[in-house]
Amino acid sequence: MHQATLSRWKREAGSVTAMRDKTRTSSPVSAVGPRPKDRAAQEKLRILIQAGALSGEELGGFLRREGIHEADLERWRESSLEGLSGSLVAKSEVDRASKKVRKLEHELHRKDKALAEAAALLVLQKKLRAMWEDGEDDT
Repeated sequence: MHQATLSRWKREAGSVTAMRDKTRTSSPVSAVGPRPKDRAAQEKLRILIQAGALSGEELGGFLRREGIHEADLERWRESSLEGLSGSLVAKSEVDRASKKVRKLEHELHRKDKALAEAAALLVLQKKLRAMWEDGEDDT
């Protein structure tokens, strides 16, 4: 690839932010606000409370003004109810905890085997000593 091509792309990339900012102001979605998944928890709660008092066409107009879909609203409602019930536990935390438990159980099993082996060696060592001591008394 030629250096001139790379330099031209770099120059054009510098002007892309200015062009992107111009197109954002003209789009109707950007005037509404961030995407539903990018909204803060406080804003989601505010929307849930306001939407709870509305129905029918009023709700549809409100959702359009806020730039969200009814499915987003339902998902937020379910998430908030799960959070209030206290049953919401992150799957990653559960996975991490179960992996740690398996690792610790494996390590415990390994140490139990090593302890049993050491105990068996001690018993054999005592028996061997006892046999040698008995053999010295006979001579």
